[in-house]
Amino acid sequence: MGLGDVLGSMWAECGEENGMHFHAQGFVHPELIDPETEAAKPFEAGAEGELVYTHLRREATPLLRFRSGDYVTVIDTECSCGRTAPKIRVVGRADDMLIYKGMNVFP
Repeated sequence: MGLGDVLGSMWAECGEENGMHFHAQGFVHPELIDPETEAAKPFEAGAEGELVYTHLRREATPLLRFRSGDYVTVIDTECSCGRTAPKIRVVGRADDMLIYKGMNVFP
């Protein structure tokens, strides 16, 4: 999973197939926020919120706290595969907007 505005690929599943690990350390700083209050939340098992990204290497066009709209649940911060980056599952969108024939539609 990734965003064209931030980085093409930031999250991927390992062989355990139990959620996506963050693998863009050093390039992107992810945050988990409450979509209503925008308060930061820790990446810990069971936490839910919207993903927000800050790109760490862009110079001419800095990208600070880009709201992705992806609503996720944190599964864990460790995995039997040995990775220790946050592991998530996308469960929805922070808003109900959908794109239909190139138009943003808000129900």
